[in-house]
Amino acid sequence: MQSITIDFLIRSLGQGGAERQLVLLASGMARRGHRVRIVTFYRGGHFEREAVARGLEVTSLDKGGRWDVLHSARALRRETRERAPDALLSYMGGANILAALVAPFGRCATIWGIRSANVDLSKYGWISVVSHRVEVGLATMADLIIVNSEAGREHARRAGFPAGRMAVVENGFECEKWRFDSAAGARFRASIGVAPATPLVGIVGRLDPIKGHEAFLRAARRLAARRADAHFVVVGADPGSRRSELEALARSLGVSAQCHWVRSSSDLVPAYSALQLIVSASTSEGFPNVVAEAMACGVRPVVTDVGDSARVVGRCGWVVPSGDAAALGDALLVALDPAAASLPDPAAHIETSFGVERLVDRTEELVRGVVDRRRASWSRR
Repeated sequence: MQSITIDFLIRSLGQGGAERQLVLLASGMARRGHRVRIVTFYRGGHFEREAVARGLEVTSLDKGGRWDVLHSARALRRETRERAPDALLSYMGGANILAALVAPFGRCATIWGIRSANVDLSKYGWISVVSHRVEVGLATMADLIIVNSEAGREHARRAGFPAGRMAVVENGFECEKWRFDSAAGARFRASIGVAPATPLVGIVGRLDPIKGHEAFLRAARRLAARRADAHFVVVGADPGSRRSELEALARSLGVSAQCHWVRSSSDLVPAYSALQLIVSASTSEGFPNVVAEAMACGVRPVVTDVGDSARVVGRCGWVVPSGDAAALGDALLVALDPAAASLPDPAAHIETSFGVERLVDRTEELVRGVVDRRRASWSRR
């Protein structure tokens, strides 16, 4: 079968779920003999190092800043003209817009990636709102739009993206990298001063308003009132300097002594292996990577019913309404009961339903279809 030349385009390869998924997909496509390259706006980041370690080519447009659109468009146009890829796969807003701007100048298929669902953009400033409107306006320039969740596709359709050009490809996971590690979990517990037998409930992800940390802390208070032995850990980067505000909330709720705060790490297996329960309290999600990763590590999930969270959890955990801290706390109490062990194995569920080869299979099928149609169109000219 004929190989495909593919350029992936993304803002950067810093820490993040979308960045991890891009590297996994690019690596999987390369293993199948396709010629793959990753193009970034900015250099550096954990996943750039991982991409290089996997043998992937990474190049940068060396974008000069947020407003350096013209230079970046010219640089991307030059890169695509010289390499002549069959397909340009962009990930998320800024990259999608830039891909659309160069689409008329090349013969490659333009494929967008949408990675979120139902986000309140007003919380992120006017630039995010304007950028989203521009993205919607340019969406017809894309030959295909790949969305990583059914919820994301429905939200995008309501926002004005062309429904006929969208397809869902759910995230995939190298489950062998998320195996439970009892020794690593014990070290993590020791590092935060939590005894081996203490129930430990965690929320993992950047301290972003949509992640629902306030609801998590209120649920923690509700659980602590009935399980005084429970402890809670918040793991994540703090790009918006929200930690002090959340710590103050924990103090006001009377749970600060049971709460532990840990910066994000590129290796989350120790954190996952230390937990009894993983919580997603989000008000908005597409596909919750953290939940799937923790489940692959054998951790029971308790999540809010947003995006495709319920589909990821399956019959292996608990799903409650978004924003309902009382329901979240009650579910945590039930989930800590020994009877919860009778539920289906979360690790087996993730491996069966969301293995990385499913991600690569579906993406390869879609990309090949678009590229073949493009090739046929150009051959008729």
